[in-house]
Amino acid sequence: MFKKRLYRELSHFMTLSDNARKMLYSTTIYNATYPLLGLFTNTFILRQSNGFAQIAFYYVGQFISLPIFFYLNGLLLKYIPIKKLYVFGLTSLGLSTTLLFYLPGLSPLLLFNLGFVFSIPNSFYWANRHFITISSTLDNNRDYYVAMEAVIFTITGLIFPSLYGLILHYGLEGNLYSVGFAYKFLIILATFFFSTGGLIFSKSKIPNPKMEKVFIGRCSKKWWRQRIIETIHGFKNGVEFFLPTIIITSIIGGREGTVGAMQSVVAMFSAGFIYVLGRKIKVKQRPKLLLASIFSLIIMSGAFAISPTLLPSIIYVLGLSVTSTLIWQSLNPIIYKVIDTEEDSNPTNNYAYIVDRELFLNVGRIIGTVIFLLLIKYLKEDSALGIIVLLSSLPMLITYKIAKKLNQV
Repeated sequence: MFKKRLYRELSHFMTLSDNARKMLYSTTIYNATYPLLGLFTNTFILRQSNGFAQIAFYYVGQFISLPIFFYLNGLLLKYIPIKKLYVFGLTSLGLSTTLLFYLPGLSPLLLFNLGFVFSIPNSFYWANRHFITISSTLDNNRDYYVAMEAVIFTITGLIFPSLYGLILHYGLEGNLYSVGFAYKFLIILATFFFSTGGLIFSKSKIPNPKMEKVFIGRCSKKWWRQRIIETIHGFKNGVEFFLPTIIITSIIGGREGTVGAMQSVVAMFSAGFIYVLGRKIKVKQRPKLLLASIFSLIIMSGAFAISPTLLPSIIYVLGLSVTSTLIWQSLNPIIYKVIDTEEDSNPTNNYAYIVDRELFLNVGRIIGTVIFLLLIKYLKEDSALGIIVLLSSLPMLITYKIAKKLNQV
């Protein structure tokens, strides 16, 4: 029984194109390694700073940099194969973060500049990953593909954050090495893994797109609705880059070991559920999944805002990982479908829509982060956290209304 089921699932996986499968292999390496750059970079910044503001400055730098270099990537695609740009972005991710761990002090301006620099290879990675995903999948298998991305994310999230957290925790507890040495070693390890992921995809055979334009110019009403979705979703997504780590370290009271362990618990319960959804969900059911995810997020956010204490904090952090993954899983196929159905959309123009999407996503991220900075400046930290949690979740109901219409196109 088990063998038959396993064979059936493998057969279904093999229906994806060769490029799509290689992208998923490369994505596995990326997701296994990214906690070293995201989760523990956040914790490192919090260790070195006196408040929450500095970590926000780091991400504002990233959010400004991303659309700029998405655009530059589009210009380079006229001269450099997409495969090489993708591999460059992936293999450079670890190196771009190394500076953070070698500097004696971290001022807001310095963190902003470091975030800006870090996003240069991140832009090349994500810009080309989005384009390759669109060109390697179809609307009828994108739910499955996005679900596979989510499953990979959750399974790697089950193993690797906990593993990295244990390395840091027990090494420091046993005085085997200093904090600085531990972070530097893990970044070297991350660079090695990212390079391995780049090597895997470098063997794929993908034609280079012929770029006609990198900006959209005039667009349809349908795409303007999509821009609203991206801005609102960006508001929520932007604060999620650092909010869970702040809650864990300030309210729950843990450090690297606790952060990693909690992420792993979430991943254990969500991986199977997400995979089943990806296999069974129909195109017309995407908005229902989105609505259920948003309502769950709002309930958890409300509980945390009313009482930002231990139990609501644990529930929020654990639930945020699941609901955010489900929101991406339901929104992304809708967005890709809109790109496919735009009147001037074709393999040479799709990239312009990817750049435009990234621009409005990061506008939302910057707005959310700036509002967070203002809240922590004028309010108590607990009050600021509760308000930003609600502000980032409630507007997502608007994205449901718009996405439901777009999914019917």
